[in-house]
Amino acid sequence: MLHFLGPFLILLVDTLFFDLRELPIVLDALTIFIFVSLLRRFQLRILYVRHDRISEIDFETRESASKRLVWNFSSLAWTGIAILSFLFWYSRWFYSQGIPDSPDALAKLKPFLHLGIVLFIFDQVGATKPFIKWWFGLKLTPLRLGLLFYLLLSIFGGILLLLPFNQLKNSHLSLIDAFFTSVSALTVTGLTTVSVSQTFSKSGLVVILALIQLGGIGIVAFSLTAATVFKRRFSLGHTKLGQQLYGNPEVGEVSVFLWKLLVTFFALEIIGAAFLYTLFPEGISDRFFHAVFHSISAFCNAGFSSFDDSLNFSGGIPFKICICILLVAGGFGFPALFEFFQWNRIKNWFVGRQKSQQRASNLSENFRLTLFVSLALWISGALLIFLGEVASGARGVLSSLGDGLFYTFSSRTAGFNTTPVADLSSFSQTIIGMLMFIGGGAVSAAGGIKTSTLGVLVMSVRSFLKGHQKAKFGRSEIPHEVIIRSLAVLLTYLAVLFFAVILLRFTEPMALGTLVFESISALSTVGLSAGQTSEFSPIGKLILCFLMLAGRFGILAMISVGIGNGQRESYRLPPGRFFIG
Repeated sequence: MLHFLGPFLILLVDTLFFDLRELPIVLDALTIFIFVSLLRRFQLRILYVRHDRISEIDFETRESASKRLVWNFSSLAWTGIAILSFLFWYSRWFYSQGIPDSPDALAKLKPFLHLGIVLFIFDQVGATKPFIKWWFGLKLTPLRLGLLFYLLLSIFGGILLLLPFNQLKNSHLSLIDAFFTSVSALTVTGLTTVSVSQTFSKSGLVVILALIQLGGIGIVAFSLTAATVFKRRFSLGHTKLGQQLYGNPEVGEVSVFLWKLLVTFFALEIIGAAFLYTLFPEGISDRFFHAVFHSISAFCNAGFSSFDDSLNFSGGIPFKICICILLVAGGFGFPALFEFFQWNRIKNWFVGRQKSQQRASNLSENFRLTLFVSLALWISGALLIFLGEVASGARGVLSSLGDGLFYTFSSRTAGFNTTPVADLSSFSQTIIGMLMFIGGGAVSAAGGIKTSTLGVLVMSVRSFLKGHQKAKFGRSEIPHEVIIRSLAVLLTYLAVLFFAVILLRFTEPMALGTLVFESISALSTVGLSAGQTSEFSPIGKLILCFLMLAGRFGILAMISVGIGNGQRESYRLPPGRFFIG
C-alpha cells in the first residue's frame, strides 16, 4: 500500500506547498525511498526478468514470445528511465552552491521529478497480477498494435523534449506540456501550449520534425516498409494491418500503396523545401532549416512553425502560396493524389479528346467526389470568411481577402495562420470551425470527418429526396456499406466531441464556444487555436491529447481497439417496421 500512496503523497505535497523554500529538500527525502526501490527492482529485472510473476499465470497465451518481449522490455525501459529522471533531479546538488533551490534549477528539473514519479506508478501497476493477466490475455489485433505504437512513441517523444539540450536556455517546459507537444506533433495537429520557437532549441525542433514526419506518413507505414526491407515480403498480419489503417481493400496492393506513399512524401517534401528556400522573404536567417521544417510541416498538415507568429509576417505572398499548395497536396487524399499523377487520364478528361461519357470514366468516383467537394469548400469558405471580415470592419478589403483565401486551405488541414484566430470575427471563427469539422480527403494527412464522408452523405440525401431507391453519384451507385460507414463516422465524431466538451466544461472555466473550437481543432487534428490552449488545466490538456490521438488514429479505429474485430454475420433477420420523421 505504501508503494502506491507514496508517489501520490509526493505529488500532493509538491502541488500544495510549491512556494516553500524547504520543499526541494522535503521532496528529496520523500523520493529517496522510491529511488532505492527502483534500483532494486531494476537489478532484479535484469537478473530474473520477473519470471516469478509470469510463472503464476496458467493459460495458453503465456508462451507468446512477442508479448513477453514487449512486456519485459517495457518494464525494464520505464524503470531505467525513472531512475535517470530521479538522477536528473538530484543532479542540482552538484552544480548549485548551498541549498539547491534556485528557481531556475527547480523549474528545469521539476519535470524530471514528475516523470520519475509517474513512471514509478506505471511500474507498480504493471507489476500487479491483474495487469499481467490482462496483458497476456489481451488479443493484439492490428489496430491495437498500431495504437500501442502511437502511445509509446508519444511518451518517448515527450521525454526527448524534456532533455535540457532540446530547450532554450531561459525556457521552462513542464511534463504535461512536453507530452502535449509530442502528441500534437505525432498526430500532425499543431496545437501547442508553449511557443515552439521560444521554447525549443534547434535540436528540439528536429525532434518535433521527426515526430511530424512519422505521424504524417504513419508509424505503421514505416514499420510495414521496414518489414519488407528485412523480410523481403509482407506477412498476413502486416497486410491486414495495412488494410485496416489505410483503407486498401486489395491484399496484393498494400505493399505497392505503402511504397508509393513513402516515395510521394519524400519527393514532394524535397521539392517543397527547394521552392520555400527560394521564396523566403529577405532577412530571414538559417533559411535552409526553416525551409525544410515548413515543407515537412505543411505537407504533413501539421501546422507547426519555427517562427514566433507562425506565418504572420509581412511580405512573403509567394511563400504562403507555396505553403497552401503543400497543404492541398498533403490533405487531398493519397489515393486521389496518386490518380492525379496519372497525367494521360487527367489530360484526356480536361482536353476533351474523348466523348463526355468516356472522359468521365477516366477518373474514379473517389477522385471526382473528393475534387468536387474540395472545390466547393475552398470557394465557399474563402467567400464566407472574406464577407465576415469585411462586415466586421476590423481590416481592409485586401487583408480580408488574404485571410479568406489562406484560411479556406489552412482551416481544413493544418494550423498555420497569417492572422491570429482570436482577432477574426465570430462569424469567421464559426466558418473555420465548420471547415475544421469537415477536414480533408480520405487516407491523407488531414483529419476531420473527411470530404468523401460529407460527399457520400449529401449524395445519399439528394438521391432520397429525388425518390431514388439507391444512392447515386454521377453514373455510379454508392454501396450501402459506404453509406453506413459514413453515418458511423459522422455520429461517432459528434458523440466524441459532445462528451469531450462536457468534460471540459467541468475542468476549464472558459466560454463554451472556446471549448468547442479547441475540441474540434484537436479532434480534426487541425491545430488552429483561439489563443487559450496554454490556459487549459493538466486534465484538460490530457483530454485534448486523447482527442488528437483519436482524430489521427481514426475514431472508428479507436472504438475497434476497445471492442475488437467485428465478425461478418452469416444470417439475416426479418425486417422490422420503424417510423422515422
